[in-house]
Amino acid sequence: MVLQNIRVSNGAQHANAENAPPQANSSSSRPKKGLISRVYQDAATRRRTRGMGSTTRTPKYRADQAKRRADSQPRASSVKFNVSPGITVSAIDEASVASSSTQLPKSIPISFPKELNRPMWKDIDRDVLYSIEPELTGMEMPFILDSVAGISDELYKALHTIQVQPARDVLPRTLAVRTTDAHGPLPTHMLAVFGRGTPPPLPDGSARARKIALYPVHSLVLMANCANLTAPPDTLSPPSPPAPGVKEADLTLPIWPVCLPSPMVYPQLASYLYHKNRDQLLKNFLPAPAPANLMRDPAVGRMYAVQLATTYTVQALIRNIITLHGLYQNSCALGIYDDVLWDTMDVMWRVLLTALAIATGDPGQMLTMRPSTQAS
Repeated sequence: MVLQNIRVSNGAQHANAENAPPQANSSSSRPKKGLISRVYQDAATRRRTRGMGSTTRTPKYRADQAKRRADSQPRASSVKFNVSPGITVSAIDEASVASSSTQLPKSIPISFPKELNRPMWKDIDRDVLYSIEPELTGMEMPFILDSVAGISDELYKALHTIQVQPARDVLPRTLAVRTTDAHGPLPTHMLAVFGRGTPPPLPDGSARARKIALYPVHSLVLMANCANLTAPPDTLSPPSPPAPGVKEADLTLPIWPVCLPSPMVYPQLASYLYHKNRDQLLKNFLPAPAPANLMRDPAVGRMYAVQLATTYTVQALIRNIITLHGLYQNSCALGIYDDVLWDTMDVMWRVLLTALAIATGDPGQMLTMRPSTQAS
């Protein structure tokens, strides 16, 4: 793959304005009974928290932002590594590869941000959540997030019951799908995820079709976690209940187009938004199992970085760094302010960059390990 002069940048400033969905169809209507009621029948008896602790810990996130601004030093905004030009990484075009010569030099400098700058805080639009789930009307975000967490496992299982036949040529406004469990909490939309920019033309000069991936999703989960998303297209009427003993059913889902900086990393991010599982996050973005105390003990982080540097190639480490940077970019674009997600990304970022510094023979670029403030 051709190495391009593109720099991995801190994407916190890129609030994704490209994610405006099509205008809602006035002929559509939302199900009368809320999703939470259908899955979690005793939702009305749950603790109605107003202004108390939240899984996103809003004050903590804002305090971290202030501290990062106070501690920031422009001269230390990035770290640079020299790698062999023979390295080929599928996503290397997201890295900074600087060369003014047409011939490959002995080494190519690649730079990465030293810190993953966090985006400015933006509140979730609760009016949209209330329209999606009327039984939450008047509730504050802590209760809403607790309610979503209470049903997230069932919702995630329902995603895997959907059988999709990808649309050809033209992306429709709705998509007919089939579910293998019509009695579960069915997805509300089919997310159409695509990347920024125009695909390069084909060799004959004709336009290349934009690559779009389709994922079933529950709008409640995305809208409760992503502040930069505008209201999704209206849901359609759910299918009629199947006959006793029948599980399969056909249904139609509205297409919800979403532009992301790193479309390939969406499935891992979606898994976190549903489960909020830090261990799975570490498993998805680190090349080897993380030590038990990685989030708490900086010394463990340093030893783990040495292990990665002596076990994996520079190419493999760069691939993991770029994939993690894709998670970061998507989180910024969607407006996700989950403290556990951000603290885990910070620790993984320092570990991977430190491992790369050791693997490239430049230990002076090693980052200072810091314990997570959200370690449990």
